[in-house]
Amino acid sequence: MSSRAERWALWLGLVLVVPLPMAWIEPVRVPAARYLELGLVCGAVLAVEGAGGVVGTLTALFLGHALAYAALLWGAAWLGLRAAAGLGPRARRRLVVVLVLAGVLGAAAFRIYRTPFQAASIRASLLEVYR
Repeated sequence: MSSRAERWALWLGLVLVVPLPMAWIEPVRVPAARYLELGLVCGAVLAVEGAGGVVGTLTALFLGHALAYAALLWGAAWLGLRAAAGLGPRARRRLVVVLVLAGVLGAAAFRIYRTPFQAASIRASLLEVYR
């Protein structure tokens, strides 16, 4: 696996798993991919229904969070792999795989997210966030 592929894999893992806050709405902590998902849904409603009401604001809020966090997480993946540059290619590849798998399994097993977007509970696991 090339260093570029390692960076992409680590970045995608971070975007799909890391709980991130939403500005101005305190209890929310969900992954950047969830903000993107909600932004795209709001964008579809905006395209069909028009910009009346709060749909335009919500679309901008969700997509803005998704893009800003994706950029920050790209930097984090770059810095993390730069710090691991002293490792050999095999060890770095294993590190990336272990980090991504541990993140996904841990987030799926425990309710680490806080989301008012779910009807059942404010706490959610990774599987419940994307349900």
